Amino acid sequence: MSDTVRLPGSDADPIRLYQHILPLFYHNPQGISFEYQIYHELITYLPLDSYHSFVQHPIDLSGPARIIQYQKWPGRMHNDAFSDIVSESIDASDDPIIAFNTGMKMAYEDLIRRQQTKRPDMKGFHYHKLVSMDEPLAAIGFFRFTSDDRDTSFTSSEFELLDALSPHLFLIIRLIAYHINKSQEYHHFTSYMQIAAKLSSKYNLSSTEYNIVSEILFGRTNEEIAERNFISVSTVKSHVQHIFKKTETKNRVDFISKFFTSPERVEL
Repeated sequence: MSDTVRLPGSDADPIRLYQHILPLFYHNPQGISFEYQIYHELITYLPLDSYHSFVQHPIDLSGPARIIQYQKWPGRMHNDAFSDIVSESIDASDDPIIAFNTGMKMAYEDLIRRQQTKRPDMKGFHYHKLVSMDEPLAAIGFFRFTSDDRDTSFTSSEFELLDALSPHLFLIIRLIAYHINKSQEYHHFTSYMQIAAKLSSKYNLSSTEYNIVSEILFGRTNEEIAERNFISVSTVKSHVQHIFKKTETKNRVDFISKFFTSPERVEL
């Protein structure tokens, strides 16, 4: 931890990462998200538009298909019911490496789709990924988006910087995954996601409808769902009505009571 990584014209010390992130484990009255803090530290080293990271489930390695995925959207400083966290079950293979790679690919494609919706003028992007094959498996991807002809590719010195920071970043994201997994809120979150997955399978919901089910469970309005998913409110309303029709429910209250709050009616 005493090594100092240097870029031309600046000093980048990995100790900063620990000093500005690890205290959030113990004292975080403002509810600052770990993902926001990592992003805030990373952009002191090099310009980035976004990053995302993935950690294989840090507790239950007997379930190799499970991963915890983190996506950071610049500007989201606070946690909002795990707005930057997704726990996925990947059925690609019993092989944990294949399953993990499948999860990374899915998350990468999802982030690009969201950015294309969010940035209609986006002409391209540059992506650099770091992977650690130690258990639990972990990866971090860094994005730069461009809307003009400027060269925003990563430079050789930036590759060197990220490689030098990688052991520290991997240690931190593994600690975060373990910390969050132990929280009561996360267990509620994963329970909701598991129920949403069962609903999706039983009623043949689309991937978008599956995502919106979890948003409904967290009590978000159509406007909030639209903002978080970069779609119009009318599109959200249409998806919500499709969900109600497929699940044979009338409205949100009926939907939630059918699957979550009325034992005599629960089907799953």
